[in-house]
Amino acid sequence: MAEHGPDPQNAAIDWLARQRDPLFDDWDGFTIWLEADAAHAAHYQRLMALDAAIADDLAADPPPFISRADAASDPPKRWRRTGLFATGAAAAFAMLAFLTLRPDGTYEVATREGQRKHISLADGSRIVLNEATRLRLDSDKPRSAELVTGGALFDVVHDPRTRFRVTFDGGMVQNLGTRFTVTRKGDSTEVAVAEGAVAFQAGNIRAELRPGEQLVATGNRVVRGSIATEAIGRWATPRLDYDNAPLQTVAADLSRELGAPVSVSPGAANMRISATIQLDIDVEHSMVRFGPLLGVDVRRDGDGWTLSPGK
Repeated sequence: MAEHGPDPQNAAIDWLARQRDPLFDDWDGFTIWLEADAAHAAHYQRLMALDAAIADDLAADPPPFISRADAASDPPKRWRRTGLFATGAAAAFAMLAFLTLRPDGTYEVATREGQRKHISLADGSRIVLNEATRLRLDSDKPRSAELVTGGALFDVVHDPRTRFRVTFDGGMVQNLGTRFTVTRKGDSTEVAVAEGAVAFQAGNIRAELRPGEQLVATGNRVVRGSIATEAIGRWATPRLDYDNAPLQTVAADLSRELGAPVSVSPGAANMRISATIQLDIDVEHSMVRFGPLLGVDVRRDGDGWTLSPGK
């Protein structure tokens, strides 16, 4: 476990920065620090809320960029949310946002090891990023996404006028139905269909996949197979088990799995939970169900949720 100074805000920033490292594995140390003082969890949850707010703001309205010509002659300009960060520590935290903006106007959403991220698109489609994943989006092309690395579950609203496209290095998957996964591992691409159908294209390879079918393409080699539909994207709906765990720990786990801030009110800071939580791809639905299960009041709070003592 890392040693931190007496300032809980700086310690919280340090933990969040370390968790951005794909090799970070000190979750036991983080839990010990989180449970040592209610102030630790409060500072960490506030930073998580800022983190998610930055990500959602940029996803909803990515800021304009200087032209390529200007970029070649001027140093890169960094976007800042005016007035959001007043202190040096908070300004440093701004570097930790989930999103990376690019000069061509697209933006990337990324997750680290042990973290997932839920994205809701304007048309009602949903994307869940698995851990260690990079997904490139374009606000001018809302029915498309580029999977750079890692894996994602796509739950797409069908529109016969504009098919949803997922591109990757050397190929493309077109949605003909609703739910499927795409995973990039090195030079291999794996596609599996849970509902509806998708059309796969890479080089000279053309294939259509139906529910329960999967395909792995590596170069010009293609292997097709079958898979239980309930197993497709199972990582996007994990089960969390707790035995007399602090509610702060549950909130931290939910924040990590959902990619949205879940905080605990002061009145519930000492609550402990024994329960099994089954996450749903529909985040709103999941949070509504958690209230009665955990014996707490779940309230929407900006871009996240706050857990308070049940009534």
